[in-house]
Amino acid sequence: MTDVQKMDSKAFPLPLIGRFVGKGEWEMLKPFQYNSKKYGVIKIPVGFLVNGASFPKAVYSIMGSPWGGKFAKPSVIHDFLYFKKTNRKRSDLVFLEGMKVCKVPYWKRKVMYYALRLFGFISFNNKK
Repeated sequence: MTDVQKMDSKAFPLPLIGRFVGKGEWEMLKPFQYNSKKYGVIKIPVGFLVNGASFPKAVYSIMGSPWGGKFAKPSVIHDFLYFKKTNRKRSDLVFLEGMKVCKVPYWKRKVMYYALRLFGFISFNNKK
């Protein structure tokens, strides 16, 4: 196991197990969690619905798929925090930290983070 895999497995100790249930929606079939050094343990329950990293299809060729391997885990955590109406800035910072743990390239992390800071209020205010 590489150092990157060890760090990832400590931060995300459970596998991401779910299924697509609708257009872009993923249902959690098993519990999932993120162990953040800075923000603590965040647990996602079975049955929770997520939509992955939300960005326009026009940028898929640049950013990758919203369900791409490196975005998937931090996106699940971020969706849950937005759903719970946790502090929006904190939620975005947790996502940024999770992307770093998952080795998302620096420039992609920054683009995603600043896009959330500018436009995330739309999704944050609409999460039910």
